[in-house]
Formats: sequence, structure tokens, C-alpha cells
Amino acid sequence: MSPYLFVLAMEYLNRSLKTLIQNPDFNFHPKYARLQVLHICFVDDLLMCCRADEVSMKLIMGAFDHFSIVSGLQANLEKGSLYITGVPMDFKDKILAELHLTIGKMPLKYLGAPLSIGKLTIHQCMPLIEKIVDRIRSWTSKFMSYTGRLQLIKSVLFEMQT
Repeated sequence: MSPYLFVLAMEYLNRSLKTLIQNPDFNFHPKYARLQVLHICFVDDLLMCCRADEVSMKLIMGAFDHFSIVSGLQANLEKGSLYITGVPMDFKDKILAELHLTIGKMPLKYLGAPLSIGKLTIHQCMPLIEKIVDRIRSWTSKFMSYTGRLQLIKSVLFEMQT
């Protein structure tokens, strides 16, 4: 029963955050504005995205605080991090003092995939490439036909990349 309750609570959070779309003072993160992505929720992880301006950050944190009050669920701020790029250091310090979060460094890994503010470099992608190559090496020792390996690559490696 508890997984269903968690899903219902996350649906309420999803709807609460989406109300920010109607607020003219809220600004999306520049990379996600076209798609209107506010947050990404996966299992027990939550990524919230907005432009690094004071109004947008207060609005998104206000919606999150409202969710906490209504649901009784509290975020563990010791495990949370704030990632801010392209803003002056005094603004970062002010936001960190208000939110009581640690500041994270980019690039970061999320669910095994590297996230970066710019294009990913080859160096950042190497762990994923090495993981794929290691998986292929174990398959070559098996006696598989070319088409069998091709099908295996399509089904497993593409899913791994996704």
C-alpha cells in the first residue's frame, strides 16, 4: 500500500509545481523553457529546475514547502544539493544561507549518467562507454552469430544508454 501512497503524494507535488507555469514571475531554466520542464522525479529523487533568479527560486521552493506542509513529508536537506551556475558568488551565498543546502559541483552523475551545464566531453562519457565495452567483451566470448550480437546490442546497450 505504501508505494501507492507515495505515488499519490508525488502526483500532488507534480501538480503543485506545475501551477508555477501560470505565474508570470516564474522563469524556467533556459535549457528547459521550450519543453517547460520544472522538475524530474524518479523513484525517491527529485530534480527541480528554474532560472537562477531570486523570484523563481523562491516560487519553486515555496511550492515545495507547501507540499511539505500539506503532506507531512520533509526533504532531507543533508542529502540535498543546490547546483547554481552562471550567477555571481554573492547571489549564491545569499541563496545558500536562505535554503540551508550544500552547493554541488557540475558536472554531476544522476542515475549513472553525467549531467553538465554544457556539452558533455568525451572524458565525462568515458565511464558509460567503458561500461558498454565491458558488457560487449563478455558477449564476444560466447559463441553468438553476428545477427545475435547485433540484436543483443540493440536491445541491451541502447536501453543501458537510455
